[in-house]
Amino acid sequence: MSNFWDKYALILTTTKHIVLNPFEFGETIGDSPADSKRAAVYLGEGAIFFYSLFQLSNFGSTSDLPYADAPFAGEIIAAVLIFSAVVMALVTHPIARWFSDGNTTLHASLASFLYWSGFCLFIIPPFMVALITGSQWLFASLPYGENIRFFSFMAVGVPFMFVYYIGTISNWIGSTYKIEPIMGGISVALAYVVSSGIGATLAAVASLAVGSPG
Repeated sequence: MSNFWDKYALILTTTKHIVLNPFEFGETIGDSPADSKRAAVYLGEGAIFFYSLFQLSNFGSTSDLPYADAPFAGEIIAAVLIFSAVVMALVTHPIARWFSDGNTTLHASLASFLYWSGFCLFIIPPFMVALITGSQWLFASLPYGENIRFFSFMAVGVPFMFVYYIGTISNWIGSTYKIEPIMGGISVALAYVVSSGIGATLAAVASLAVGSPG
């Protein structure tokens, strides 16, 4: 039974581990193909979870989200999330290696970002939904309820997003590459800038190609 939980129910066991030890979890991430594969399974379960929620939220209704009603919208969103995780891992690896004195391979960065992306799918959306719903219920009947709800959301949501969304991946990259967490965060930030620049350049080139006369 324990083999089942370790191999097929990572959505429960790994998420629990991250929630209880968000920063220390990085110390358990290895640098091998097996670690990348396990992280990919975890993210795959996250994509299925996200897709299920997406389908349920749009069942019998239209959504205000851009392209939410397009064919295969859920599959496309999940694919984009997975692709983004892989790209960030690829770009972060050489930057983190530059800061590191070790011989860490790409598997460390890949496993870190795959775990992190899956964790963000499992935890952040439900937390934000619960926070918004709870604040609406708690402050709806109070004078200036909207203002109180907004500041309450900022007071709780912003630190949560900073700690879990940025702090975790910074610590995990730091742990796997044997560098300080702040250097892990700088590696991730630089990778984001580089990948965003590459994406913007490709988008501009594609736009020019499409707009140019044949």
